[in-house]
Formats: sequence, C-alpha cells, structure tokens
Amino acid sequence: MLFNSYEFIFLFFPIALAMFCLTNGDKYKKITLISLAFYSYWNPYYTILLIASISFNYIASKLISNKLSLAISIAINILVIGYYKYFNFIIDNMNVILSSNLNNESIILPLAISFFTFQQIAYLVDNYKEKLSYGFWEYSAFVCFFPQLIAGPIVHHNQLLPQLEKSMVKIDNFCEGLFLFSVGLFKKVVIADTFGSYVNDGFDNYSNLTFIESWTTSLSYTLQLYFDFSGYCDMAMGLALVFGVRLPLNFNSPYKSRNIQEFWRRWHITLGAFLRDYIYIPLGGNRKSNIIISLNLIITFLIGGIWHGAGWTFALWGLIHGVALVNHRLWKVFNIRIPKLASILITFLFVNASWVIFRSENMDMAISILTKMISINDYKNTDADSTLILLILFGLLSVFFIRNPHEKPFKATYITLVSSIFFFVSSVILFTKDSAFLYFNF
Repeated sequence: MLFNSYEFIFLFFPIALAMFCLTNGDKYKKITLISLAFYSYWNPYYTILLIASISFNYIASKLISNKLSLAISIAINILVIGYYKYFNFIIDNMNVILSSNLNNESIILPLAISFFTFQQIAYLVDNYKEKLSYGFWEYSAFVCFFPQLIAGPIVHHNQLLPQLEKSMVKIDNFCEGLFLFSVGLFKKVVIADTFGSYVNDGFDNYSNLTFIESWTTSLSYTLQLYFDFSGYCDMAMGLALVFGVRLPLNFNSPYKSRNIQEFWRRWHITLGAFLRDYIYIPLGGNRKSNIIISLNLIITFLIGGIWHGAGWTFALWGLIHGVALVNHRLWKVFNIRIPKLASILITFLFVNASWVIFRSENMDMAISILTKMISINDYKNTDADSTLILLILFGLLSVFFIRNPHEKPFKATYITLVSSIFFFVSSVILFTKDSAFLYFNF
C-alpha cells in the first residue's frame, strides 16, 4: 500500500488511527497487527516471510551467547536476502562466465526486505553487546512499525521502543505530523512524479539523446530522486509523529554538501550510519594504516551499492562513492581546500553523474548517457525543451534555497494550516497509478 494512494489516506490510515486510539489491548500488539495489515495489502504471501523473519530473529536474539552464534544468525539473514534479491543475478552471471544455460527462478522481491533485514541485523548485534530483554510483541512492533517499515529510516531499538511505550495521539504532534505528511505528499506527487515522466522518457531513449538532452535527463533524475526520497522521509516522519513517535532524521539537504563525506552524512543518514557502525568500524575503521582505511571505505560502499540492487551498475555506483571518499581523505591529508561554492558545485556534479550509473539498467546505457554529457560539440544540434529546463531551474532553486520543514520549529498557525490544505488537496487531485517511491525498489 502506498502512502500516496486513496486507499491509504482515506481508508487505512483513519481505521488504523481509530484502532490505535479507541481499542483496548497491548499497545505493541496493536501496532504490530496494524503494520502487518499494511504490509499484507501488497502481497499476503510475503507477510508470512516478514512474520517468519521476525520470529526467527527474536528467537535468535534470545539464544545468541557468543560471536559464533551471532555470526550464524547474521549469515542466515544474509542468505535469505541473498536468495530473494541476488539469486537470479548470480545465475545470469554464471551463465555468462561458464557459457551455461541455468534457469532463473520466478522470484518476486519482497517489499522492504533490505530494510527490515538490516534493522534486525543491527538489533542482533546490539543485543549481543547489551543483552536486551524485550518481549516478542515489543520486538515485532519495533521491526514492522508501518510508517518506517517500507523504506526506512533504519532505526535502533533505543530510538524507537521507548517512544512506542509512551506513544499516544496528542494535538500538537498530530498537527505537525499532518503538516509534514502533506509537504512530503506534495514533494512526491507534484514534483518528483512530474520529473519522473521526463526521466523515463530520457532513459528509455538514451541512444538518441543529445548533449543538452542528456543533461536534462540526468538532472531530472537527480531531482526526482531527491524529492521522491525527501518526500517519503517527510511522510514517514509525519505519520509516526501522529502516533507520538519522532523518527530519526534521514534526509538533510544533501545537495548542499561541500564534499562527498558530508553528502553521506545528509543522504539516507540511517543507512550511512548502519554501514559505518556494522561494516566499516568492524573492518577496522580509522584505526588501521591509510591503505587499509582506504580499502575499508571502498569495501563498505561497494556493499552499500550492492545493497541497493542486484546489478553491476549498483556495484559500480557504490565503488565510485568509496573511491571518492578515499580521494576526500587524501585531500584532507594534504590540506587541499576549495572555495565553498566551488566545492558544492563539484560535489553536486559528481553526485549527478553517479546517479546516471545508479539509474541505468546496464553499463551500455550509463556509458552512453555519460559520454553524451561531455560531448559539448553536439550542443548545437539540440532543440531544448524549455518547459523541462524551467522545471529543472525551479527544482534546483528549491533544493538549494528553500529550507526543509525540520530546519525550523513547527508552529500551528493559519499559514501552516492553509499550506497543509494546499499541499494535500493539490496532491490528491494529481494522484497517478503505479507511482511507488523509488526506494521501494531497494
């Protein structure tokens, strides 16, 4: 079920809110059942997988007594996600390497498997260190709390469970939550989906793009992804806040970053923190030689790239971000400084180019578009789409100069009320079918 759908807004959410507020019973059990109903709308079969994953990891958390049992539990989680997400990718590559003809399986990727698996792996590690004592329904509510179940943020037990224990609907949180939800809905439906039609057209016809068209296509995707994920994060935070839960910040104007390290402290913040805490630091972090540190960074972001999807483009995207972080460390070692505006521009252009690789279905598509982006001699042969160029300029101005809702304290005023109504009504009018959030694919 999509946040940006009539079914969610006018049916599921009011019923879920009423069940939470008006029915008696264990709070964690209510949250779990509401969340499972939300998840099962997509595919009831995979709700069984989610329940099995929760049950297995809860039991494992109680049985873990040493590093070996912890490693086995994590390995089982990775094998499950590996089967659903990477099995056919591995088969395809084996067929190429071995000139074989192994058959793929008809595997549908379970929604949110990357997110709820990573969140539970983090819990297993934290439980091994801290010997946690939560009950089954507490743990279940922590894993599948529906505002953040599908695409994050990836939360720790101590960020969510204490809040769930005290969760209740309060008027201040309710107003702020609906405002955040309306802002996020507008970003997704009105802005991101508008760019999305141009993005699909450009990438579908990548071989015919000219210099300017390749740039408008890449910038359109850069802005689509920004507003799509930013919108999702606002909506998730808003929905959670309605129930009295404040989720951790997961998106903080990343295109304003002065370097790639800062970008990863602003983009998908909780995923970056997970990669740092559970991959980079266990590999040795900053405690090793410069060569090992560089290797650790590259390995960490290669894993981060593969986490996003089964494809060589995702692996390459992660690899170049790892190399960029190594380069950033070298610049710091040699105390190389760049003026602020230039550093923001360089970082943005690098990220924009890397998103082309991220979005491309194969390497030929990525290379073709990137090559045309530097084929400056071709610029005279392009009839520029003036509407799209204006939209891109509007998007860039919004990204760099409009403040995010979380950057200033919320006050329930007539302005916020009118703004919420405008954002909400205009979004509902423009709903389109099959407009899932981009991060639902990961």
